Amino acid sequence: MSECADYTNVLADKKLQIENILELMNKYTKEAYSLIGIDSISFEEIKLDHEWYVKMLQPIGITTVFSLANKGFNFLLKKVAVSYLLKQGRIGPAALVKLVGLPKWFKLGTSVGSAIGGAIVAVGIDVTIDAITGNDERAKLQNGIKDLAKPRIELRYGVLKTQYYYDMLMAITNEINRIKRKAAKKKWTEEDLKEEIRDAITDTMETFKETTPEPTRESALTDLKGKDKILGNWTDEDLSQSSLEEVVKELNEHENNIDLTAIKY
Repeated sequence: MSECADYTNVLADKKLQIENILELMNKYTKEAYSLIGIDSISFEEIKLDHEWYVKMLQPIGITTVFSLANKGFNFLLKKVAVSYLLKQGRIGPAALVKLVGLPKWFKLGTSVGSAIGGAIVAVGIDVTIDAITGNDERAKLQNGIKDLAKPRIELRYGVLKTQYYYDMLMAITNEINRIKRKAAKKKWTEEDLKEEIRDAITDTMETFKETTPEPTRESALTDLKGKDKILGNWTDEDLSQSSLEEVVKELNEHENNIDLTAIKY
């Protein structure tokens, strides 16, 4: 249970981390243009999700950065946005339940103490055990583990994939910083610098994708199994491998079929 809450906290914190890295990208770009004598650059506003907008300098061509956007990417951004609002206490858990499949008996709360807002916490199993279907304590435990298999995989997948995109943005930001240093030595025109930045973004994205495996729900399941082994987690009552693979299949289908516009918060 606490694992699901922990992963939700990580997703929530990623919102501000993404915004910070995009702002750093803006900073390096603005400094590069200033070095060739241009101090006035226009911004464009990009909508990442409901009420989540970022302003980016136009020379970056942020639409190129987010040209990788597809339903899966938008699904991921929504999980980040919803987790953030939940952690801030601005919405209830209903939207997250629809996104990751949390069972009705699973209760989330917030507590003070996180570096970014309040921390999302799971209400203890001793409090919720009576709400789980089952004839005895072991049956309740088995059903509880089964109910949490889906959100555990989905949330872990969200954490891994968000980190993947964050690392890609970091690689792009570092490349723009490198171009900024070159701008101090080169006699580039405004058009030259714009082309350098956009070529660097495209090349960095292509290289990153070629060298860094993109997380999948299948790889998230493998990651969780490895994590359980390292931590010595009790797994005697876990679902069988074939059942877990079926859960992954259901989650992939859920992403394909979900209407993101219908999730209100």
